[in-house]
Amino acid sequence: MTTSKIDKHLRAHFKERARGIIARDRMARKYGQSQNTIGEIERALTETFLLGRNGGEAMPPSGHQGKDFVDWIEISPRARQTLFSISAGLGDHSKQGAASPHLLERVLVSGRNRWRVVGNDDQYARPFSDGGVTPLIKLALLEQTNEPGVRFALTELGVATCREFWRRWKARDPTLPLMGVRS
Repeated sequence: MTTSKIDKHLRAHFKERARGIIARDRMARKYGQSQNTIGEIERALTETFLLGRNGGEAMPPSGHQGKDFVDWIEISPRARQTLFSISAGLGDHSKQGAASPHLLERVLVSGRNRWRVVGNDDQYARPFSDGGVTPLIKLALLEQTNEPGVRFALTELGVATCREFWRRWKARDPTLPLMGVRS
């Protein structure tokens, strides 16, 4: 039996819904509040069932088909955190003085591939994991530079994606995906 492929944006929507349920459950447990995790899961499954039965028509189409950036929801949580960290200077949309994003270089730490910001020689600076950078390379948000060593910088698509994120962040967009809940 073969399974049909599900649209990647729809899958990302389902994952974000699950992350939200888990985050609310963890928060409620942490603070001893009442919770209805079973009810939330039931509503999510019902929505998914109806979506499938209706041929996906219940889901509003992505507002950015044919866009010049990657929707934040399509980036994995660990990669979102990396992108958030290296693109903080892109939040300023003024024509002058927007800080350039950081260059990342691959380093070996305790036998594992890690990534660090070029020029950051602070021994206490925490490197990024390979799992937080590799998805950005696969999505063509980062590309290797012509500089010596294994160094990567944001592509035009990466910069546009970050600018769109920071625009939504500043507007306090409630539809932005969660940052800290990993799958």
